[in-house]
Amino acid sequence: MKTMELYASKLRRQNRDQQITSKRVMGDNTAENEGAQKTLEKLLNEVNPLLNSEISKVQRVICAFGAIDGVDASHKKALLVYIRKMLSGYESDIGDQIFKLGFLPKLLQFIESKDEEIYLNAAWALTNIVAESSDAVKYLRANKVHYRLVEIIGTANAKVREQTLWILGNMCADSSEVHEELLAASLDDVIINIVSHQPISIGLLKITCWVISVLCKARHSKFLVRIKRFIPFLLQFFSSDNLSVLSDTMWAFHHLINSERTLIEVIRKSVPLDVVCSLMRHKELPVRRPALRLIGDICLGGSSDVAAVIDAGALPCILHVLETNTESEILREAAWCISNVAADSTKTINCLISMEVLKTLRAVMEKTSKKDVHKEVFWCLANMLINADDVQVGQLVGQGIMEAITEFLTFKDVQLVMIALDGVDKMLHCGAKTGEINKNAALFEDIGGKDMLNTLLYEAGTNLTLQQRVDEIMDKYYCDENCVMEVDDPPQ
Repeated sequence: MKTMELYASKLRRQNRDQQITSKRVMGDNTAENEGAQKTLEKLLNEVNPLLNSEISKVQRVICAFGAIDGVDASHKKALLVYIRKMLSGYESDIGDQIFKLGFLPKLLQFIESKDEEIYLNAAWALTNIVAESSDAVKYLRANKVHYRLVEIIGTANAKVREQTLWILGNMCADSSEVHEELLAASLDDVIINIVSHQPISIGLLKITCWVISVLCKARHSKFLVRIKRFIPFLLQFFSSDNLSVLSDTMWAFHHLINSERTLIEVIRKSVPLDVVCSLMRHKELPVRRPALRLIGDICLGGSSDVAAVIDAGALPCILHVLETNTESEILREAAWCISNVAADSTKTINCLISMEVLKTLRAVMEKTSKKDVHKEVFWCLANMLINADDVQVGQLVGQGIMEAITEFLTFKDVQLVMIALDGVDKMLHCGAKTGEINKNAALFEDIGGKDMLNTLLYEAGTNLTLQQRVDEIMDKYYCDENCVMEVDDPPQ
């Protein structure tokens, strides 16, 4: 952290944690020909006509589980396919109900099946139950099922590995205990063995990359040595044209940086920054967001890291995102990146001024009323002012930073108001050096800033710190030597 010499504000260079759901439900896009569908319907009707009726999904799954022990192999497979279909897709919300009804042990008996079709359908159903039910994860952990699944991955073919990894990924995303136990059980070794052997199917690559990204969220430093071994393979994944692989690769690097900040330089020197920058412009949100996050993460490092990001062309890409997007979460991510760049040095402020970043930030404030977006924009403005020298302050005032920062004097967050006041103080202080007339103080009064200070004094109540800060600014810039400061009525 760097602090201003004259002012109390601190630069905010802040990390962000991933705020999207890590667990994944497995959809069912399998295409079945008309003959296969009729055969399935016939087999189900032989077991129980209710399975093809209009009763609820839960009732139909209950019927299927109730019949599965007393039928032959062909009917058993048909019932597992049916259960898998009922539990598949994001529109399904019955996984937790099925667990609470006690059917998980019955499903687990098929995990030991030598019949690949039976195993795959049972594992698929189990994947989606685990994705919806934390209680199911606890049950599997208590029965050490995750250890058995690691053994299965080590000996199975690509299809079985893919489906089994999906279960483990959901368990790991749900439970920090499972996360640590899987690393202790050398799941990382199993995964490295998978990605080391080429060629690898795109389905297996996608799920493996996702599981790596989940494992990279190390909760304990003792596992950092293990997860750092994924870095060479993650770098290879940047050559993939699959959007899911690219997205999860960038999330994995984000988690690595969150787990160990000292990895920033290693990652910055290894990752193709120009590729990541170009992905910030991607039309798909799931790609844009981790690209922005990774660039912002790298800017948490030192000046050399920020310089590398700028040299890779990050700023035009971030500005493009701010100018062309309306989604609040993307605007927030992009503004956060700018705030981390602005927190670096006076040199980076020159880059931001020359690219008229302030103009874009003000446009963002106008096109959205979302407070969380405005708050990120505020940190951009605050960091720019804190790092700016006197000449740069004058340039920023010319680009409209005074009008922008003044808007935040009305915020209900006292901490932000105090930092905004520090920014005002710095602008007025620089204005006092330019001649007999403080043009910055005059501008601040013209745009209603002085009235806002009056209002703050009136509304400060018992907050003596806020009162004293406002008094200091008014005394320094708006009172003659013999003037006694009085609190006016708030502006109407």
